[in-house]
Amino acid sequence: MGDLKALQGLSDRELLGGLKAAVGRSRRADVEVIRFIAEVDARKLYREQACSSMFGYCRERLGMSEPTAVRRIRVARLARQVPQVLSALESGRVHLAGLALLAPHIDAENVDEVLARAAGLSKRAIEALVAELAPKPAVRTTIRRVARARSVDDHLAGARRSTGSQMPESAPSPGNVSPPRPAAVKPLAPARYHVSFTASEALKQNLERARELAGHGATVEGLIEDAVELLVAELEKNKLGVAGRKPGRVANPRGRYIAKAIKREVFERDGGQCTFMDESGRRCSERNGLHFDHVVPHARGGASTTSNLRLRCGPHNQLHAEDCFGPLFVEQCRRRSPREERG
Repeated sequence: MGDLKALQGLSDRELLGGLKAAVGRSRRADVEVIRFIAEVDARKLYREQACSSMFGYCRERLGMSEPTAVRRIRVARLARQVPQVLSALESGRVHLAGLALLAPHIDAENVDEVLARAAGLSKRAIEALVAELAPKPAVRTTIRRVARARSVDDHLAGARRSTGSQMPESAPSPGNVSPPRPAAVKPLAPARYHVSFTASEALKQNLERARELAGHGATVEGLIEDAVELLVAELEKNKLGVAGRKPGRVANPRGRYIAKAIKREVFERDGGQCTFMDESGRRCSERNGLHFDHVVPHARGGASTTSNLRLRCGPHNQLHAEDCFGPLFVEQCRRRSPREERG
């Protein structure tokens, strides 16, 4: 690797030439990493390493930062369809951040044209190019913490806590205290609206918990829509006398249906986390999209009991099925019936 002091003896020309050569080696190394990612991802080898996704493997096992992992995985998956993008990256025509932005909008038909237009552009310029290539998406759901405006009472209470009964030297006037921002509803298109409001910490935590339980693909807007629908049904039942839902089914240990009490017990026992462990004893850290996996498969007589159930993330649930029935059979079943029992 060498010492930084060793570079001090180089001439300006040698130093610039050395930097240029090092950047070239870095790009070639990046391309090599992306090639390996593409094949490991295709084989789903991350599952045996107690990871539920290629992203998790890059983050938890390889130590990549989140942005670096996302960019490399996007480009790796694109490269399996259009290998030309790796040549553009290796030559320096388009940088990694730019290719990651362009990946969703490149295919075998337009790859040459898009790469030509993106050559030499900055990240910001490529973002503008992406805006040309793709229609403007719907407003993205965001959750961020905002500072709560302190009221006059807050200031007085704080002063009393710190100085006893003394009043603060200067308290803000009521006119200087910002009122809570009202919820804003903006129409985006027929039957679609952008809704924004300031939420409490409790609501934020409940939304995050709901997303964990609902699984992959769950969106904040979908969760809120479902929650409000349930609330309306409950209010109609209580206030308007609308009939409620029919009683739930009685669990049969030999059937596919899993009783809620058993689900609750298994979920608490496993700590709301995938139970898969690799050969070294590392446990999968996935908490989203969990499945109730039968240790002895239901198709082989396994019962829906606490002792025969465990939490598994989707990829590790599928890995267990492949071990039991073979990858081809599992893929055929997945195509026939995409519905799965989720936790």
